[in-house]
Amino acid sequence: MIEKQKIYKLSLLIIITRVLDGVTTYLASPDLKREQNPIIKYFDLGWSSVLLLGLLFVSLTVFLLVYGYKNQYVFKINSSNFKEYIFYFFFGKKIPFALAILSIPKLKPTIIFLGLVFPISLIYYSYFLIINNTFMFLTDVSDFFQQIYIQIYFIFQPLYIIMIFFVSILASYQVLYQQYRCRSLSKS
Repeated sequence: MIEKQKIYKLSLLIIITRVLDGVTTYLASPDLKREQNPIIKYFDLGWSSVLLLGLLFVSLTVFLLVYGYKNQYVFKINSSNFKEYIFYFFFGKKIPFALAILSIPKLKPTIIFLGLVFPISLIYYSYFLIINNTFMFLTDVSDFFQQIYIQIYFIFQPLYIIMIFFVSILASYQVLYQQYRCRSLSKS
């Protein structure tokens, strides 16, 4: 029952944050000329295509989330420490770190892991996009915000990339460590 509640809450957060991103994107760029999404820019998509892609993206994300929560049994691994737990989870055995970097992880645990990590990362990243879009909208209606934007424009693109990277790393650590702690506490 608790798992269902988590799935519903996270699904609702995904939907709400994606809708808010869409609304704030429309406020900031009704014609999508200032949209930074590379797919939208490259294919010169309009709002109907953006909404369809958004619906497909949210559906896939919720599917991954449900799949991840329904298959958490893959996290049941006996290990003596967190590092060993990670190796057993992704590779089925303890291997040297240098070899792990060059190895391909097992597919099913990786997809289940992504099903738990990606939705959380998307929610946090969506908050950032909502704030950014709101800020962009405010630059159109306020000289004050426009002056701030001129001062910080050069760091916006690198900030996007850094934000995605760090949010994903933190969400990955959170999910894996939470699963590890849950399994190690149940052994005690």
